[in-house]
Amino acid sequence: MKETGNLLCYDGLMMYGNIAIAVRLYSALYRYNFSLWFSFL
Repeated sequence: MKETGNLLCYDGLMMYGNIAIAVRLYSALYRYNFSLWFSFL
């Protein structure tokens, strides 16, 4: 039982890490596009 719990916890952490990376990438892209847009104005 303990092994399964550890595996589930690890799985959750990996998923959370992937979401955090995706959010960071998205916000970086968003900021980059925003600055590009302003340079055209």
